[in-house]
Amino acid sequence: MTTEIRKTDKETLGPIERWLEGVVIVLMWGLFGFFMAHQRLDTGFFTEKFGEWEKVALYAPIFIAMMAPIMQATTGQKNPGRLWDVAGKLSLAIGSLWLLAVFPFDYAHLGDVLPGGTRFVLSWITDLLARFILIFQVITGPIGAIKETWDYFRIRERESEGEYTRKAA
Repeated sequence: MTTEIRKTDKETLGPIERWLEGVVIVLMWGLFGFFMAHQRLDTGFFTEKFGEWEKVALYAPIFIAMMAPIMQATTGQKNPGRLWDVAGKLSLAIGSLWLLAVFPFDYAHLGDVLPGGTRFVLSWITDLLARFILIFQVITGPIGAIKETWDYFRIRERESEGEYTRKAA
């Protein structure tokens, strides 16, 4: 009977879903490392416009976004990570807006930290495409944050009603 409940309960993560949250965390660290390699090797990807505020706008959303999968993988539940997901989406939107305004990148150098024969993998990403991606993040971040906030409170209400009916019974 417990197995049937878990299959229909979309808030409880199964072992594979928890493992995938761990994969997301590793990928986020990889993204951080990729940008840090550009910064340390001075590849030309970051232009002279890449200052302290731009570092915050780029790196803070990565670390904030990591918190939701950490919470979800740790607890096995989606809802505990939702508020971190909201913070991640909003910080990504704000950071993207800042980076769009300053645009401290030269995407011709995006693949420069990769081994020579694999640089072509990222060569198709242009400054124009990167700007569209930033615009997309500015628009979708707040929309996603509203949806996650709605889901968070909906689930909290459902859980409190369930506890109420269990206590009354």
